[in-house]
Amino acid sequence: MASAQMMMMIMCCMVVAAVLVVGTAGEAANGAATEGTLTLLVAYCPTLTTNAGAVVEVDTVSGDIKVVGSFTWPGEAVFGCVADYDPNVAVAGSSIWLNFVADDGVFVEVDLDKGAVAGKFSAGDPFFTGFETFGLVDRKLLGISGTVTQSGLCDDGCFQYGAMDLDGKYKAGENILFKEMSDDVHYITDDTFYVQAGYDLREEKCAPEAADECLLKLDVKTGELIEATFTNYTVYAYAGVPVLDARVSAGPIVQAWMAGFADECPSESSPNPGFAFGTVDLSTAKATKTACLASNATIDMDEWVASFSADGSLFATGSGNAYGDPSQLLVVDTASGKPVFQSELKSLPKTLGAAQNLIWIWSVTWKA
Repeated sequence: MASAQMMMMIMCCMVVAAVLVVGTAGEAANGAATEGTLTLLVAYCPTLTTNAGAVVEVDTVSGDIKVVGSFTWPGEAVFGCVADYDPNVAVAGSSIWLNFVADDGVFVEVDLDKGAVAGKFSAGDPFFTGFETFGLVDRKLLGISGTVTQSGLCDDGCFQYGAMDLDGKYKAGENILFKEMSDDVHYITDDTFYVQAGYDLREEKCAPEAADECLLKLDVKTGELIEATFTNYTVYAYAGVPVLDARVSAGPIVQAWMAGFADECPSESSPNPGFAFGTVDLSTAKATKTACLASNATIDMDEWVASFSADGSLFATGSGNAYGDPSQLLVVDTASGKPVFQSELKSLPKTLGAAQNLIWIWSVTWKA
């Protein structure tokens, strides 16, 4: 378990300074070009027993790939190769926080501008199990982690809201009486933490079937459940800026990347996940589809490793090649649902020196 005395510190990891231009490894679909630079956080193994990470930029017009910097992951977070690790991720401006749940709540901050580890700390609470989803607000990490109680509705496990200081001090909030929680997908306002959850443990259920999801409204300070509303869709990414705010709606209306629209959105994929772009009114949990993902577009995996451009006109998602499929970086026009850029990043594993040419993409963000 993590030591309660372990404090946040600045890492002295091996950093490969300099910016390395890899080359062109992408193409604009149907000749279309779209402006923007994507920043990828990539994990890989230089050998079968060692680990590394890299910050990589991809120009979605030229397809040029640039390695901003590479580094060794802190030993407290990753031991050996990264293949067995799947950290939960929170993007905060030019930094990304990763929570390595398997290692008793180790947190690592990566500076995207420098391509280097900026800091680390371990949770001081020995009962903290790691955030399933979390975000940075006022220099605190707010999120949801697993928990269990000796008796009652949570005696076989549920979730808990909590706040983590950046020195590892954890303050537990209310328990959330659900058995399933969205990973890495939530939306935070000044007073509310929104997240989808399933398998309602309460006597009065929010959904028709146990496996159905509901949109939860939690008090951002305490985690108290304000409301749970049934949803027949799954959100995999929210845009940062609301389409409409509380001045014209009871709650923010937010652009979203979703699944669950198979009846309206045909796909060559089987089974059809029904991927679509649209909006979610967080006050009512009502989702409105604005465009289907093109029927001939395929998301290989990790559809939640994704983000919207600042103006919401573009969407990007990515996955590595470590599980059989080629790496994928896909950019989609959100108004039409049509891909405008795609790349398999074929040259990147060799440039990084990845063993067996295998890489993992842990985050995809748009460079400001």
